[in-house]
Amino acid sequence: MILGISFSHNSSIAFINDSGRTVYAASLEKTGMEKYGHIKNAKGFPISTIREGMEKCNIPSEDIKVLMWSTYERPNLYNFLYSIIPSEYLEVLKQNESFKEAIVSFESIEKKEDVKTFIDKFHHNQQEQIEKMVCYLLHHIFQIKIEYIERVDHHLAHAYAAFATANLEKIDYVVTLDGFGDGISGRVYEVQGKQLKVIDRNTVYMNGSPCLMYQYTTGSIRLQNGGTLRMLEDEYKLLGMEVHSTQENIEFFNNVIFNEKNENINTIRFKYDFENGETEQEYLDRLYGIFKENISSLQEKGYSEFDVARAVQVRLQQVVIEWISNAFKEKRVNVAFGGGGFYNIKLNTLLKNLDCINQYWFYPACGDEGNSVGAAYYYYFNHLESSHVKEETSMYLGCNYKECEVEEAMQRIYKENGIMLQYSKYQDEELFHEMAVRLKQKEIVNYVDIHCNYEFGPRALMVRSTLASASSLDMVKKINTMFGRYSYMPFAPVMRKENVVHSIYGFDSSKDDVISKFMIMAYPCTEEFAEKYPAAVHPYHKDDVAVFGTKYSVRPQVVHKESNERAWNILNEYEKVSGECALINTSFNPHRTPILNSPYQIFNEWLSLKGESVLVIGNYLFDYKQNKKLADAVRDRWDTDKKDRCDAYEVFRKNRVTV
Repeated sequence: MILGISFSHNSSIAFINDSGRTVYAASLEKTGMEKYGHIKNAKGFPISTIREGMEKCNIPSEDIKVLMWSTYERPNLYNFLYSIIPSEYLEVLKQNESFKEAIVSFESIEKKEDVKTFIDKFHHNQQEQIEKMVCYLLHHIFQIKIEYIERVDHHLAHAYAAFATANLEKIDYVVTLDGFGDGISGRVYEVQGKQLKVIDRNTVYMNGSPCLMYQYTTGSIRLQNGGTLRMLEDEYKLLGMEVHSTQENIEFFNNVIFNEKNENINTIRFKYDFENGETEQEYLDRLYGIFKENISSLQEKGYSEFDVARAVQVRLQQVVIEWISNAFKEKRVNVAFGGGGFYNIKLNTLLKNLDCINQYWFYPACGDEGNSVGAAYYYYFNHLESSHVKEETSMYLGCNYKECEVEEAMQRIYKENGIMLQYSKYQDEELFHEMAVRLKQKEIVNYVDIHCNYEFGPRALMVRSTLASASSLDMVKKINTMFGRYSYMPFAPVMRKENVVHSIYGFDSSKDDVISKFMIMAYPCTEEFAEKYPAAVHPYHKDDVAVFGTKYSVRPQVVHKESNERAWNILNEYEKVSGECALINTSFNPHRTPILNSPYQIFNEWLSLKGESVLVIGNYLFDYKQNKKLADAVRDRWDTDKKDRCDAYEVFRKNRVTV
C-alpha cells in the first residue's frame, strides 16, 4: 500500500494499492484537525485523515510501506515545524534525542532574528530531517513502518494525478498550472510511456505566474459591503463577480504580464521581476504589495470589484490560451490538465475548444489536495512493474457511514441538549418520492448519502449536496441567505445523462461523458433550458458569447445510473413528480465551512442554519419546522464553538514568527 500525502494548503492523503487503484483519498478539512476541528482549507499533518482511511478501509499498518509526499515549497525545517506539525506533537518529537535540539530551538523562537538563527543552524540535510520526523510520527501514532520515502516535486505530483486518472485512450501531454509550487507556476510534460518528460521551453516560473496574478488580485479587492476576499479560498468568487462588470478593460492587467519576445522560449514573465539578492518570500511579499497598491488605486478611481474581477479573468484567459497555443501549435494532441488553475471553468471551456486540443481531461481534484494522489501514483508508475489497471475515474474516494453511526450522533445531540431529534424513516423508494414532492414544493433539501463514499475534491457530487428547484430564482436568494454566501455566486444544475441531449449544445459523449460528472467543465445550454431553469444558469455577460457560442451556459453534474444509482433515482423520481429534469446542486456547507462530513457535524450545522430546510441523511428525513426548539438550543452553542475553534486556529498561525 502506497501512502501519498500533500502537505500543502488543504492537506490531504491517498492510499493506492499495488494494482494502481485509489482505495481512499480525503483532505484534512473533511476529517478535522485534532485540536481545532473542521477548518476550511486546513494545512497541517493530516493525522485524522490517515486514521479514518485506515479504520474505514480496513488497512493494516503493516501493509503501508511506502510514503510519497509533496508540498508547495522546497524542504525547509522551520516552515515544516511551523505550518505542518501540530503543536501537541512537538512534545512527542522532543522525546527523541535525534530531534530534541531542533524542537527546543524552534520553541524558543520569539522574533524574526531567531528564525534566521534557526535556519542557519539547521539548514543541512533538511529533507532528510523532515523525512525522519514524519516517519517517526507515523510509527508513534499508527505503528506504520515506512520502508521507502520520497518527496515528489509539486508540479510532478499535479501531473501524475492528471496522467493516472485521465479517461483518454492515449495521452500525448500533461499540462500543470497553479499559483506556484517549488518555484514553478506551469509546466508542459511530454508522455513517454509511463514517464513524464518536462519540456523546458514551456515552463512558467513564479515570476510570471498568471494564477499568482489571480490570487493576489483576490486578496487585494475591497468589496462594496466592506468585506474582503481570502487568497487560496475565494478565487472562484471572481468568476461569479466578473459578469457584473460594466468596464471593457483595465490598463493595469493589460500591462502587468507580457510574453518574452524570444522565438525559442514559450513562457511568461511579470514586468516586476526578482531584484538582486531578493529571496522568494521577499519577492512574493513585494509583488503582493504592488497588486494591493494598484488595485486600491483602481478602486479609488471608480472601478468596482466586479470590474477588477472581469479584468483579471480576461487577462488570465489571454495569457494561458497563448501559452498553450504556442506549446502545441500545428499539432492535434490529447492533453491531461492538472493544478489549481484548472478549477477556472471558463478557462477550461476555452482550452478544450482550441484547434490544437483533440481529447482532454481535467483532473477533478486539481488543486493541491490532489497532490497526495499524484505523489502516490508517481511511485506506482516509476517504481512498480505492475501494469496499470485502467478504471473509469471516480471521485467518491472518501468513506461512508453506517446507520448506527447516524443513530449514535442523534443520541449525542440529545445528551448535549436534552431534546431528541424528530424524524421520519423511509424505505428507498418512499424516501425518493418524499424528497421529490418537497423539492417540487420549493423546499430546500440537504442530502447526505451515507451509503456512498463522500467526494474527494471541492465539488458536491450528490453525496453531500444541497438540492433545490432550479425553476425559480427565489431559491438562489433562499440558499445564499441560509448559508451566508455572497449573493452573486451562480449555482449549478444536476441532471440525468438521459436529459443532456435536450439541454446542452456540443456535448460529445466520446469526450464529455466522464468529465461532465465532476462539475469542472462549463457548456453552452439551450435557450429553452435557460428559460425553464434560470436558477442554475450562469448570469449573462455579452463577452460570454465569444467563450460559449451562446448567451447561456451551465456547469452541470451529469449523473449516470451506473456511477451513482441513488442520485439517478432521486432525479428520475423528481422528473416524474414535477416534469422537470434538473435541480440546483450546491455543496452542503455554510460560508467558510468545509463540505459537511460526519453525522454529528452535519446535525449541528444543519440545526444552526439561517432558514428552514429539510435534512436527509441515510434513510432518515428531518424537517426543520419539527426541530425548531432543538435548533434554538443548538445554534448559539455550536456557532460559538465553531468560532472559538477558528479563532484559536488563526491565533496559532499568527503567534508564530513567519518566514
